[in-house]
Amino acid sequence: LSGRKILLFDEATANLDSHNERQIGDVLTNLRGNHTVLVVAHRLSTIMDADLIHVLEHGRLVASGQHHQLVEMSTIYRNLAKEQHLIYDSALA
Repeated sequence: LSGRKILLFDEATANLDSHNERQIGDVLTNLRGNHTVLVVAHRLSTIMDADLIHVLEHGRLVASGQHHQLVEMSTIYRNLAKEQHLIYDSALA
């Protein structure tokens, strides 16, 4: 991986338990300093700390931003975050 400038991970944590997901997340975080890292994920915990998140719906870009921005401005992202227990209604008040 060290010789690559752009790395693409497509659902890299989809079938992992939370412990292994965290380990992969740590690796991705460490790679960000020296590489462009693109991560495709339905599990938002994998991408919450990304510099920039793009939200797609039916193959179309519908929102972009960081996690906290998307929770506020994107209904699709906010609903996914609620479903995955990453935010709660009381946190939005």
